[in-house]
Amino acid sequence: MARKSILAFTLMIVLVLTVLPFTVVEAAQIANFKVDSASCKVGDTVTVKIDMLNAVDFAAGNFTIDYDSTKLKLISNNENNIVLGEVLLTNYMISINNIEKEGKIKIVYVANPQDESHVKQAGNILTLVFVAVDDSNDESYVNFSAPILKERDGEDVKTEVEQGVISFLRPITSVSLNRTSIDLLKDEITELRLNYDPLNPTDNTNVVWRSSNTNVAIVNEGVVTAVGDGEAVNR
Repeated sequence: MARKSILAFTLMIVLVLTVLPFTVVEAAQIANFKVDSASCKVGDTVTVKIDMLNAVDFAAGNFTIDYDSTKLKLISNNENNIVLGEVLLTNYMISINNIEKEGKIKIVYVANPQDESHVKQAGNILTLVFVAVDDSNDESYVNFSAPILKERDGEDVKTEVEQGVISFLRPITSVSLNRTSIDLLKDEITELRLNYDPLNPTDNTNVVWRSSNTNVAIVNEGVVTAVGDGEAVNR
């Protein structure tokens, strides 16, 4: 009798589990964005693209871009100095507020309420074109704050942003020594130094020092020691 009760109870559990509906929980959408990195010299034109890497539906969004206006001057061929990408170039209502003195751009986008249009593709959000005007720091930035996105039903869309870096290049244009000739007595020591133009180049400044005659002078990391009579070229 006990065995029949156990079998009946087990069968009931199986039937209940079979009848109960399964609820499928959809994973939250995450919109992934990426900002280009670039390298440039003063006077160069720098193009920075901001892309959405995956197709995520959203019907409204606030975008904020900050950049260092003391290092980068925003330019382009339109009055707002901003080129919208294919993701936003559709029948949407777009508001652009470009505050160049503060290095800030704000874009508000809302899908057309008269139809079902909304962003649903990956691709370029916008392209910014700058001229590099100051390289006193090694790097500058174009920072794309995590955008605030909304689905059509008002739900938030999670966002992640991979930021880029603007690196300034200062290539060496000339190199000279602090002294062109030296008179030393035996065992006297002096130091040679290299002068670079520009003063703070981003090129590799590691050098290998050599003496043309190690019986006369030896050189180590620019430090010259006279060891005998004669002439030697240290380089």
